[in-house]
Amino acid sequence: MYIQASGCANVLQLRRTVQIYKKLRYNYRLLSRRQKIFSLGILTKCKKLKQLSLNLLNQGGDSSLKEIVATETLEELIILRQDKLTGSFLTNLRTNLKTLIFVNCYSLLIENILSVADRLTALTRLELNYNSINTLQNVHLLLDKTPNLERLSLEYYKNNLRSPWIKLGNELPTAIGRLSRLRELCLQNNDFVTDEWLTTVARGCPALRSVDLGRTWVHERGLLALCRERPELVELVVSTPFVKDEDLEACARHCAGLELLDVSYSHRLPKTLPARLAWPRARPLRLRMYDVLKEKTEVHYEGITLLWDKPRRCSWPD
Repeated sequence: MYIQASGCANVLQLRRTVQIYKKLRYNYRLLSRRQKIFSLGILTKCKKLKQLSLNLLNQGGDSSLKEIVATETLEELIILRQDKLTGSFLTNLRTNLKTLIFVNCYSLLIENILSVADRLTALTRLELNYNSINTLQNVHLLLDKTPNLERLSLEYYKNNLRSPWIKLGNELPTAIGRLSRLRELCLQNNDFVTDEWLTTVARGCPALRSVDLGRTWVHERGLLALCRERPELVELVVSTPFVKDEDLEACARHCAGLELLDVSYSHRLPKTLPARLAWPRARPLRLRMYDVLKEKTEVHYEGITLLWDKPRRCSWPD
């Protein structure tokens, strides 16, 4: 379990700050070994709390957070890996949040977020990853009330035993397509993404610059439609068995300003992809082929910079 806030380096420093200054100034992290000497109640005395991140919280669920979010200064709220949290504590929210993230909160009810939609109109970053399928089915109702979104992540919704082959309508891609300020979209590990989704989203999001389609089931038709509609893309992540190297070449030519192409885990792609994408560019294209190219090569490809690090997961906040 760890907690981050705009606060102190450790529990003792936090207590001292609360007692003396009654406000937080720096970041702190609490590990599980300190959990016994820390109570979330102490955060209620931090009257200028701006950022709060809770991971593996097990101190009372929703009830333990009601007083904390009632602060007048809270701007960022991040909840990670809390299976029993429903989000009912949000009714005490007083401020207009700029960042809201729920990851792996399977009991989260989208209705509880919708109940405070009037306090989310300034939201610029929303991540609802690896929650119940109910969240994905109804998140379009929330998107219609958050027109200022710039970063959206709906990661890891799978057709499995928990959600046996559920089909979604057009409400979600249509709602995403109305987000005129959206710059970054992550749909990694989302089984419900279709080619039609990409076409709808691309046509409606003129500010879109980064799209993550890692481990989805999109085909070349949707990917090419995305790149034709949004030639301004600078980052593209794609991992699907239905896209070939010639499709990726076409995407790179449509998006002349592309700076990052990540095709990690695309095992059906040939190792000759870098050569196919090699041509003069104003800025080198950073190409990541993690788990596709097994060994580093010293071969130089014109206009290409090969990346060998493991790709970042969308669902873990900065």
